Amino acid sequence: MTRFQFRGDVPASKSFYNRAMIARSFFPELELKGTSDCDDVRVMQKAVACMWAGETRIPCGEAGTVFRFMAFRVSRQKGDFLLTGSPRLLARPQKEILRILPQLGAKVESRPEGLWIRSAGWLPPRERLRIRADESSQFVSGLLLSAWNLPFNLEFEIEGARVSNAYWEMTQRFLARIGLKVELRDGVHRVAGAQVPQLTVVSVEPDFSSAFPLAVAGSLWGETRLDGMGGASLQPDAIFPSLLESCGAAVVREGADLIFRAQGPLKGRTHHLLETPDLFPVLAVAAAFSEGESFLGGAPHLVAKESDRLAKTRELLSLARIPCSVEGSGLRVQGQGPSCVPATFSFNPDQDHRMAMAAGLLKLKNQRIEIQTPDVVGKSYPGFWRDLGTGAGLRLP
Repeated sequence: MTRFQFRGDVPASKSFYNRAMIARSFFPELELKGTSDCDDVRVMQKAVACMWAGETRIPCGEAGTVFRFMAFRVSRQKGDFLLTGSPRLLARPQKEILRILPQLGAKVESRPEGLWIRSAGWLPPRERLRIRADESSQFVSGLLLSAWNLPFNLEFEIEGARVSNAYWEMTQRFLARIGLKVELRDGVHRVAGAQVPQLTVVSVEPDFSSAFPLAVAGSLWGETRLDGMGGASLQPDAIFPSLLESCGAAVVREGADLIFRAQGPLKGRTHHLLETPDLFPVLAVAAAFSEGESFLGGAPHLVAKESDRLAKTRELLSLARIPCSVEGSGLRVQGQGPSCVPATFSFNPDQDHRMAMAAGLLKLKNQRIEIQTPDVVGKSYPGFWRDLGTGAGLRLP
């Protein structure tokens, strides 16, 4: 590859789309504008369809967001349900569901085959709900997403430390946009009952997380123009343009579009990713092709994502012969510059789409790199290899 040149759009955000799907599951007349054929969205669509059809077995595949959101959603219904998923999904942190739902009158059991829930619909809790968000913000998001048209007022507070709080903020802002009002006073969230959407159409934003590798490639080796991504966004990962700009990339908003241009080598920086862990693997590769030292930290929950992203990112860079070291919950990377040619290796992304995308950037500079199970990118961006290859003038993976 001599120069990277890409112009196009990316799929709708799966995080945004799946939140909108939960709202639509209460109000089928709600129209969603925006398209995505990624695995997680299709799994959510199937899970909601199964619930609508009166089925009691709800398949969640590999999708942690679907599993957590649907646990709260089905508990609004009367009946017995079994949420199933892959062994890896079932091994991820889920204990907060077992703690919250019984306070709303449901019986919940973690079984080898999945999560069993028996509910009569939510019942008024005896006291204010207390929710932890130190492993994931998806539990409190799942609760609020299913708080439409309640027969009672709901009060809850979030206890202790929080991770990915920006995704919780995204949930609140999304729901406020379509009409769910939440009062916050002295740390207590209050949701009045009987609330319904005030909109009939919801526009789903394009996926900033998935656009990030394309933006990095343009910032390092040419130009990337992302159609329709120049406006304001609710997504936490929409912070990445400012991250790349701070490293030395030229970032331009032109009309509705967002443009990233290389203007000399990127510079090493310190990045704190507590709110944006999905950026970690690709940002680490960007650091590898930068000049100087970078430190990526502040994200202890990386170990509980689709893979242990801290360990896998270190493995990826080490295979590429990029000097790096784990320090606490972060990674220190010694940049080798944009002309660096990584070593040849074979990499197992461990069923993690973000790890495969990060490896794809390395492959742009050494086509002999092998990425095992490249199709895992379908979880969020089925057309990723096509678009990355188009920009580089290569056939990938």
